[in-house]
Amino acid sequence: MRDPVKGTYFVAELGEDVVGQCLVTYEWSDWRNANFWWLQSVYVDKSARGKGVFKSLYAHVVTDAKRVGNVCGIRLYVETQNVTAQGS
Repeated sequence: MRDPVKGTYFVAELGEDVVGQCLVTYEWSDWRNANFWWLQSVYVDKSARGKGVFKSLYAHVVTDAKRVGNVCGIRLYVETQNVTAQGS
C-alpha cells in the first residue's frame, strides 16, 4: 500500500541495475517545529560498494530535504549489530 506520509524509498541505479536503496521516514520535532528525516533500510549491493552509491543517495536526500524546507535534520539509523556499517 502506498502511503507517502509513512516514508519514501529512494533507489540508486548503475546502468540499468538497481544497486542501492534507502527509506526516509519522518519524525516531528515539537521543539524545532520541523521534521527529522531518518534514513533506514539502507542497502548497497556488494558489487557496487565503494563506488559512491550511498554518497549519491545521501546527497539526493539532502537536496530533497532542502527543497521541502521543513526538515531540521537528517539522521541515520544503523542496527547495533551492524559493525561494518558503523565502521564506515
